[in-house]
Amino acid sequence: MSRDEEGYFYYNNKRVSTGRRQGGRLLSIKSLQRNYDTREFLRLAGYKQAPDQELEQEIQTVNPEQAESIKSKIESFKITEDWAKKEKEKAIRE
Repeated sequence: MSRDEEGYFYYNNKRVSTGRRQGGRLLSIKSLQRNYDTREFLRLAGYKQAPDQELEQEIQTVNPEQAESIKSKIESFKITEDWAKKEKEKAIRE
């Protein structure tokens, strides 16, 4: 962690705070989650995010075609999982 002459804090050369004029507060969580280094900063600072948010954040770092492919595979997996669960319950009842 470092601080420049304008009052900004940096982690791995990525800005994580507002300047002195704005009170030196941390940038918004949404802003900090956009970059791998600042996500690491949040993790080290003890911030916990929901697993779905983590997945969505990682998907945003790949190109749009890959993101759509990943999302469709996840949806397909969920549908298959739901179907298998229903079939298992049906078999148990029979």
